[in-house]
Amino acid sequence: MRDPAALAVHRPICDPGELCGEVQIDLNNAGLRHEFDRAAQLATQAVLAEKLSGSANAQQLWRDIFGPDFPAPPGPVTIGGAAGTGAVVGYQPVKDSPQG
Repeated sequence: MRDPAALAVHRPICDPGELCGEVQIDLNNAGLRHEFDRAAQLATQAVLAEKLSGSANAQQLWRDIFGPDFPAPPGPVTIGGAAGTGAVVGYQPVKDSPQG
């Protein structure tokens, strides 16, 4: 099943005040759709990783989606495969970030 946002990218975004018609006509729809598909796949993997291998692997996958502002896992992370067969990503630095 496709993500609704990935499908909606093909519909034009029109000015709600109906003053200028379609907004941002130069939007790269194919690129945006690709990024939605990629994020949906990584999110599916993150949910599965949480169930199978724990939160550190899932946290790394969520970070791959949301970027470096998302908290890094506190230790070495293994992505893919059964225990001991995945690639070790390495230690991620732990930063104390202000909340709120």
